[in-house]
Order: sequence, then C-alpha cells, then structure tokens
Amino acid sequence: MTMSSDGQVIIIAMERSDAIGRSDLYISYRQKGGHWSTPKNLGPGVNSLWREATPHLSENGTSLYFSSDRGSQTAGGSDIFVQHRLDDDWERWSAPQRFRAPINSSAHDSHPYFNEATGYLYFNSNRDGSSDIYRVQVKAPKV
Repeated sequence: MTMSSDGQVIIIAMERSDAIGRSDLYISYRQKGGHWSTPKNLGPGVNSLWREATPHLSENGTSLYFSSDRGSQTAGGSDIFVQHRLDDDWERWSAPQRFRAPINSSAHDSHPYFNEATGYLYFNSNRDGSSDIYRVQVKAPKV
C-alpha cells in the first residue's frame, strides 16, 4: 500500500475477483468521516495479466512506482516500473516504463521508493543471493 502525501488517496496491491491478473493495483479515496471508498481497479493501463505489487507514490503524487512480473517484459523475477499521472484524475496514467539495468536485473527487483529531494530510487533485490537494498540516482536532486 502507498498513500498520497496529503492522506487523501491510497493505492493498494490486492488479489480480488475483479483483478485483471494475479494481483492488481487499486485506488481508494478518503471519504468524509475518515472512511475510505471501495477500492477501484486502476484498469488495464496500469495492471497486466501478471502480478502488480509493492506500489510507491511519489511525494507530489504524479508518479507511481511498482513491481511486476509481466511475463516476457521482465528481465527475470519481478521488475520495477513507473507510470505518470496524465492529469488531476487519479485513474489516467501514462504507459508503464520498465527501468533498465542497473535497477532491474535477472533477479527479483521490487519495493521501489523514490526520494524526490535526492533523486535516488531505492529498491530491494536478491541479485547477490540475499535480499538487499540498493539505490540508483534517477533524477537530479531537488535544489
């Protein structure tokens, strides 16, 4: 699960009967009284026939990082992808972009976290035989 910095939106990886794949990303909105809306599938623009998991929403709420084992699109295991919101609507996203090496590898790469201040993407990978945390600078630091 990941939450927007204003606490009004959560994106959850779940297995449900309305899933497109094995697990999908769903969105839920904070309602009056602190309740949450029923999770809504983000649809085929985000989800695939495979497994989407470990979502992370950027601090400004415009980029969604997640892992997926999208069949032949991945280098091995799960890979890390990013999509960008196209407008103020939380349900319209750009096409998923798969990160290349050194972020994705032939191993299982997941649990992305992007730090906007430093420009580093942190992630988990078992590429060296154990589960470790890695970081790669993908953008210039915010000044």
